[in-house]
Amino acid sequence: MRLGIEITGRCNAACLHCSSACGPTVRDRLSTGEILAVMDQASELNTGQLEFALTGGEPFLDRRRLRELIAHGTSLGAIVSCVSNGFWASSMPRALDVLAPLKTAGLQMIGISTSRFHRQYVEAVRVELAIAAASQLGIRTMLKIAITKSDRYLPPEPPIARAEAMADVVEHFAVIGHGRDPSAIDESEWITSETIPVGRCPSAAANIAEDGRYMACCSSGPASPAFAFGNIGDTPLRECARRLSASALHRQLRSHGPASFLPAIIQAGLSEKLRPAYHDVCDLCTHLLSDPQMVAVSKQQAETFAVPP
Repeated sequence: MRLGIEITGRCNAACLHCSSACGPTVRDRLSTGEILAVMDQASELNTGQLEFALTGGEPFLDRRRLRELIAHGTSLGAIVSCVSNGFWASSMPRALDVLAPLKTAGLQMIGISTSRFHRQYVEAVRVELAIAAASQLGIRTMLKIAITKSDRYLPPEPPIARAEAMADVVEHFAVIGHGRDPSAIDESEWITSETIPVGRCPSAAANIAEDGRYMACCSSGPASPAFAFGNIGDTPLRECARRLSASALHRQLRSHGPASFLPAIIQAGLSEKLRPAYHDVCDLCTHLLSDPQMVAVSKQQAETFAVPP
């Protein structure tokens, strides 16, 4: 089982492309007790390798708490990773001081997120230093770079290029939609596919949002009720997971991908709701499941030709 946990919605940055609208004024966050409890519940449910991905917001705004969560996950035998924008890496000694206790607690992988939108808040050299310090400590690294169309034709800043060379994994992914501000990113900047994306969900993992929602998607960005299967504040993790497993809609999404619903949507006369192009499978999925009419048709199709649990 791989479970994403957004431990806070607060962030030192307020990037324009952020679909979750995290920022300095956001106060939603799970309590430490709630997170420890959901980790324990996940451990009781799990039959394979347990993984916890701690995200935000910016988890490093409360490093003492982050260390406690990493240590608890590690004590349960889980692989624990986290994601940060690297703001804390003001120098190499500082970056090592920040990461060393987390390494001791059991942190095995760190993802550093960056983009030209991040750069207003976190300079590129800090991204490089964060990757370098993690590598020196033996923490596996992933550099996560959000891009728009024009970014594809610009050479990376030297610190980002050096970070790419050092990172164990480099992931470039398209900015989806307008982000927090509908006027911030023009549609001409969106990277879209020339054909309908036909792949399956690239990360079929559940996610606990910072307000406690149990989400089928690995990101809490999609606000549609079709992605939510309860709230850990009042529903045990076992029941949330059962509801997701029982959903014919999500079984088909994960086994055949969102494109498998398009024939039924078109036959129902809803083709005008579809866009001519999409960024990727995630963009197509979130678009289909954000429209009540398309959700209703997709559910009916999934229940008629149900994929076995």
